[in-house]
Amino acid sequence: MQKFLLLFIIALFFTNCKKNEFSITNIKESSPKYPTLIYEFPLLNGSEEIANKINREIANELLDINLNDKYKSIFENIWATENKPMSRLSFLNYKINTLNQNLYSVTFYSEGCGAYCEEFNISYNYNLQNGNELTLDTILTSKGKDDLIKILSVKKERK
Repeated sequence: MQKFLLLFIIALFFTNCKKNEFSITNIKESSPKYPTLIYEFPLLNGSEEIANKINREIANELLDINLNDKYKSIFENIWATENKPMSRLSFLNYKINTLNQNLYSVTFYSEGCGAYCEEFNISYNYNLQNGNELTLDTILTSKGKDDLIKILSVKKERK
């Protein structure tokens, strides 16, 4: 009986220690005004709290939409409509650089238009253990940043 209880406790422990598994659902739509313009967004799935946090941050910054609100399309604020003939982004696609239990890295490719149109890309990197965005400030200490600046300065002077 004690052996069975011990095995049950160990099995319960390892079941609760299961690593988060993440995946991507591709949202792909064409512009209602210009059907040849395609927009794609990677919706992160996995740990609900972490995935929702990351999806909300990227959608808010890139698509200018709050995923908690009701909307017809996730892209409605960036593409051209009858009321808004100039699209904020002419197209949108992405590449997943890394997706594992620890790291989510995605790069978006688009063209923004204002006075003139210009293609650009922007990358997002997240720690999937807590959903926080990875930046130099979160990766390096103050000393590490100072050391990196010194190394880059020396390399720049040599060139």
